[in-house]
Amino acid sequence: MSAIRFLVADSSPALQTYLRQLLEGHGFEPGSIKTANYPQAALEVAADHPPHLLLSDHFPKEPLSGLALHEALLRRDPTCRLGYMAERLDAKLQAQAESAGALFVLGK
Repeated sequence: MSAIRFLVADSSPALQTYLRQLLEGHGFEPGSIKTANYPQAALEVAADHPPHLLLSDHFPKEPLSGLALHEALLRRDPTCRLGYMAERLDAKLQAQAESAGALFVLGK
C-alpha cells in the first residue's frame, strides 16, 4: 500500500494497539504507523516521522491539547490531516475539532 504515515497520539496503550492493528489490517505497513502517549512525545516522534494523518485524543489534562498538537504539526507541514477522538465528546468540542479541519470526530 502507499507510504502514508500515521501518528496515533493517545495515552491508552490498548487504543494505540487497536488502531495499529486496524490500519495494518487495511494493508498499511507497520513501519508507517507510530504511536505516542502524550502530545509532547508526539511532537518528538513527528520530528523523525512527519505524519500525513494524526489520530489524536483530546488530552484534556495535558498542557498541549490534541487540537494544539495538530496546530503545531500544521506549522511543520500544512498538509497533515486530523482524526480526533475524545472520551467526553460534546457539541462544543465537536465544533472545535471540525473547525480545526478534523476529517472525523469520534467519541471513545
